[in-house]
Amino acid sequence: MKLFLLLSLLGTAAAGGLDRAPALLGTIQTPAQSAFCFTNGCRLEREGPFMASLLTQRFSLNNGDFAEFDLHPHSRVVTNARLMFGSPKLTAERLTLARTFLEALSGRRFATSGLSACFAAAAQADPDGPNALLSHWTTPAKYPYKARCGTGMWAGVWLGYRQQ
Repeated sequence: MKLFLLLSLLGTAAAGGLDRAPALLGTIQTPAQSAFCFTNGCRLEREGPFMASLLTQRFSLNNGDFAEFDLHPHSRVVTNARLMFGSPKLTAERLTLARTFLEALSGRRFATSGLSACFAAAAQADPDGPNALLSHWTTPAKYPYKARCGTGMWAGVWLGYRQQ
């Protein structure tokens, strides 16, 4: 009973359901200066326009994988991000990297077991297909965000605003 009262007073964040750290999504922070990039050795490969209204920064990581961030060109607010594996082989290290990436970008908790299940579902649906839904949430400002995973040529995870 005491635990229930404590969790109800602290909110769902204490139960692991919401923010645990400041999220990179929706902020003006430069991706290269984020804790994720610092830890994983992000090196800017290219920066250029993406679609009509976004700027994309692509970084290579120490392990050969890639991280891409979509930013509004004027405000530099991060709206979407992708962690793409350099090869389709899924390893324990890649699952940990994917979890770390998702948590750093969203400020939410992700379980490695949930990621494994997502990759298994994506592989069964279509090994070269786009993705499977991992999580969805609405920010305090009422913006819809989703996290997805994919296999085959789309091996990796991505998250952001209005992911389809």
